[in-house]
Amino acid sequence: MQKAIKIIIIIFIFSLAFFINFLLLTDKDSTIIQKVIAAQLYLLVIFGAAYFWGVTGALIVLIGAVVSHGILLYKEPGVLVIRQEPWNHLFPVGLLLFNAMLITAITKLITLQIQAKSDVALQRQLQEDREQLRKLTQTCENLKKDLLHTSSLIITVANFAKKVNLAELAVPEHDETTKGNKRVSAIVNVTIESLAKSPNTKYCAVYLFNPHLNLLERKGSAGTPLHEEPPDKIPLGEGLLGRVAETRQTMRYEWSSKDSWQTAGGKTWLTEVTFAIPILYQNQLHGAIYLEKSGVEFQDERLISETIAGFVGLALENSAVFGRSEQMAITDGLTKLFNHNYFMLRLNEFFQAARRYNNALSVIMIDIDHFKVYNDTNGHPLGDIVLEEVAYLIKSNTRETDLAARYGGEEFGLILQQTDLSGACVVAEKIRAAVESHRFHNEEKQPNGNLTISVGVATLTEHTSSAEQLLKDADEQLYMAKHSGRNKVCAQSIG
Repeated sequence: MQKAIKIIIIIFIFSLAFFINFLLLTDKDSTIIQKVIAAQLYLLVIFGAAYFWGVTGALIVLIGAVVSHGILLYKEPGVLVIRQEPWNHLFPVGLLLFNAMLITAITKLITLQIQAKSDVALQRQLQEDREQLRKLTQTCENLKKDLLHTSSLIITVANFAKKVNLAELAVPEHDETTKGNKRVSAIVNVTIESLAKSPNTKYCAVYLFNPHLNLLERKGSAGTPLHEEPPDKIPLGEGLLGRVAETRQTMRYEWSSKDSWQTAGGKTWLTEVTFAIPILYQNQLHGAIYLEKSGVEFQDERLISETIAGFVGLALENSAVFGRSEQMAITDGLTKLFNHNYFMLRLNEFFQAARRYNNALSVIMIDIDHFKVYNDTNGHPLGDIVLEEVAYLIKSNTRETDLAARYGGEEFGLILQQTDLSGACVVAEKIRAAVESHRFHNEEKQPNGNLTISVGVATLTEHTSSAEQLLKDADEQLYMAKHSGRNKVCAQSIG
């Protein structure tokens, strides 16, 4: 299609040149000026051909114009009457030829200049393209690094969330003195492990808030500090961690001796940064996280670390709530001693352990003498106060490892681990004497003139078949104490 259009345009130009020659040579009144004008028309046609088809097109049009001029001038067709002399036509033809050669030369020169400029522009464009490609490659590398970094942080948070949820619900060994601490320790250990495995972490530590001392205490750490290691205990307001705990705001410290660099996306990557994040739950301070990292983007790290700190705060709060709920489930609401169910559960566990490891185990049963009389005389509110005071005296005269419980009504039970019969009798007598010497309200109205207790003691022997048997032996001794005058300790005979 394009070839056909070009052929039609060339035929049109040849026809136009022939028509100009026809008018020029057949008009007897034509002058030199008219001949020059006609020659200039040739130039326009040749220039148009040169513009569209280059030097080759211009030469073809020039040849066509000269040939058509010669045909009309020398062949003398019958329809034409040539009145001019041949030399009269040399000027416009010569001018035509000169201008055609000049235009051709100029066209060639312009073409060469344009080509040279195009080569320079092309080289410049190629250089700019290479620079753009380099920048784009660098940007892609930065984005790749950002993406890998962010992905690893997201994975870290996801894994941490799963682990900390398991840690806060972990059921440790039955030990009422350290149970809460074990659950908190599990949360701290999971936090330290997750932080230590996060990208570019050099050192991390977890501090918990001690409200009684109003300071932070370090509960765990991992890694090697880039600079000086923070102390184990930090009062609120002192140092980076102390200020973070006091203000409840994340803070950072960048080591000025180190450089940082910025990506095409505008993120600033620090070669060294130390920052601390408060561990909060509903703006209640639980502690703080201390981190030292290198080669990180602070805003990303801050977001991830604050998310982790939020999980830790929630886990610690859940642990505290769970601990309180668990404590309520095993504690007598009035006396704050353990309840009957928990007493029986632990008695079975201690019995099995004593049997397995051949350890001593003793049980003490306590009953308040004439407690019904006291209630009937003074009323149940004062009776409840007596129960609380007796429970306090029992707890005050036993070890941390001894388990004291309200067995039921006015009865109390004690489990003494690694304690033989003689040791248990010493404890029983100590408690009996403490209650006897204590002054209770309106105790003078009691049958004996004061409020007392009766105590039965039994210990594990080779004949004790079960925990229930051990409890039954102690209960029988209590029965003997009550029916042999009360306010005394009776112990089983193991001879």
